[in-house]
Amino acid sequence: MKLADSSKMGGTTSWRANVNRGIKPSPNTCCICHKLAILFAVAMLAALAHPIFATTYTWDSVVSGNWDNSVLWDPDGIPDDTADTATINAMGGAYTVSLNISPTLSNFTLDSADATLSAVSKTLTVEDSALLLDGNVLWQSSTWADDGAGTLNNSANMTVRGTSAINTNTFAQNGQLTIQGFYANHAALTVANGFTNSGTINLDSIDGAYQSRLNVTSGTLTNEGQININEGTGGVRTLGANLNNNNTVNINADTTFLKSSGSYTNNADLNIAADKTLTISLNNQTFSQNDGTLDVDGAFSMNSATFNFNGGTITGSELMIQNSSLNIGPGSTGAAGFSVRGGSSTLSGDIAPDQTVTVLGCLGGGHATLTAADGFTNSGVINLESIDSGYYSRFYVTSGTLTNEGQVNVNEGSGGTRTLSVGLANNGIVNISRTVALGKTGAAHTNSGDFSILELEAIVTVTGDTFINTAGGTISGIGALNISGVDFVNSGMVSPGLSPGILSITGDYVQSDTGILKIEIGGTVLGTDYDQLAIVGDAFLDGDLFVSAFEEFIPAPTDIFTILTVSGTGNTISGVFSNAIGTVNFIGGGTFDVLYDSTSVQLTNFVPEPYTLSILGLGGLIVLRKRKNSR
Repeated sequence: MKLADSSKMGGTTSWRANVNRGIKPSPNTCCICHKLAILFAVAMLAALAHPIFATTYTWDSVVSGNWDNSVLWDPDGIPDDTADTATINAMGGAYTVSLNISPTLSNFTLDSADATLSAVSKTLTVEDSALLLDGNVLWQSSTWADDGAGTLNNSANMTVRGTSAINTNTFAQNGQLTIQGFYANHAALTVANGFTNSGTINLDSIDGAYQSRLNVTSGTLTNEGQININEGTGGVRTLGANLNNNNTVNINADTTFLKSSGSYTNNADLNIAADKTLTISLNNQTFSQNDGTLDVDGAFSMNSATFNFNGGTITGSELMIQNSSLNIGPGSTGAAGFSVRGGSSTLSGDIAPDQTVTVLGCLGGGHATLTAADGFTNSGVINLESIDSGYYSRFYVTSGTLTNEGQVNVNEGSGGTRTLSVGLANNGIVNISRTVALGKTGAAHTNSGDFSILELEAIVTVTGDTFINTAGGTISGIGALNISGVDFVNSGMVSPGLSPGILSITGDYVQSDTGILKIEIGGTVLGTDYDQLAIVGDAFLDGDLFVSAFEEFIPAPTDIFTILTVSGTGNTISGVFSNAIGTVNFIGGGTFDVLYDSTSVQLTNFVPEPYTLSILGLGGLIVLRKRKNSR
């Protein structure tokens, strides 16, 4: 056959004729032929790699068999080409298709409740679309892959065992996905890209101590369905994925969230069952409670990580925050409880009503120190306590003031010292049940609420510049208040005892013209029946003295009550109470003479009011009549 005639070659002679005449073809002609040959070879190779006619295979009947059994497919053959489509949809009885090779397909569909696709140590590559619409997939130590642009959509029941992977560009999880530790195999599923779960994901174990783990390499697992971390048997359950929960996560087994720089956000319901623990430790991880409920019937344990409380509520047990950052956002007004442990935890943000922060020294966490870089407002509860041995608990505010609108408790417990290294502006309640150091250099403390020392052995040592008990404040209790390191002024009320008792003060006591010393009298035994303010320092008196009856006690005229003492070398009393220059009213009926000397204030010569005498007389008549009637 001629390649061309002279008319088609623009007047040139044919190639064959030239050869017959002994004339060599021109270099240009050789080059053209060579290029045509190469193009033809490339086209043939492409045709071999991508057949012109794609084949659609269907599993022929409800018969179990291997993927490479050609007679079980219709048409006969083995789906294993990038142009092939394979469908398993036979109905009528249970059967299993065993993936005993690692094929590559264009599309795959599983759509039979009777069918199980089983793979052990194999790879199924679907370059376009894989649809698991119905049926079961048992995926053991195997990989689901694509060419970088494929989709795996699971609406079936997929069980993963061994170390398996889903390396598809898109994974849509709408069915049930179970990562299951079982005999001789831990279970770990790694998903290459973030995905949305609109179905159910289960992490469980059915044999021994075998673990189950779900990893997401890049992106976020967004939960719109349900994630169940089930008890079962065996080892720990691990989530190695960024998590954005918009529905339900149930933690029914001990679980670890573990991903480098992992971020876990709860916007709905995350539930930790009784006796189970969720652990987040190290690796620069962050848990954010943004909305919904974090319900902790068991335990939440965080170590060297970050907890952001931005919204929603936290119910059940206090969260254990150890050597971590606790950030309370301005929108977090819901209930919450935090137990802060370890020596390097930090706090930012205000504590709202119904929120509790406990700084806890304990055996498991060691000494406890919580530091707030800036001043903040507490409208909830702050506790300082220890439950083991000599472990201390400390709360520091680096700059600014702790404004207390709620409650601060220094609890007894056990162990070491308690420290509140803060400038305190108390408008709420402060309860001291154990010795505590309060203050720091330059601190200006104010009390406009209730400041109570509840235990006899408790000593409050205040440091800083000043401590002002304002016109709305009350200082009470039976322990000791050491104010020798500050300038103290009582412009409110000082009420010794807890009905009644002795309050000891070390340092100079200054009472302004608005100040009040309140004394209760219920008998003649000091500290047991009546109050006393015992000062080791100078006393500068002004303002008022209130004396009231405790349990309706009426003194005798000869009773003497020493209600204020001053001790220490050279210390004296200056001034008098403005309403008790010579006498003072007894709130209960009557008056006392008030005796001042250099080291004490005494009440004596009680004179009851007339109606009080009448009551006394009536009481006497009743007693006489009872005596006569008894005769």
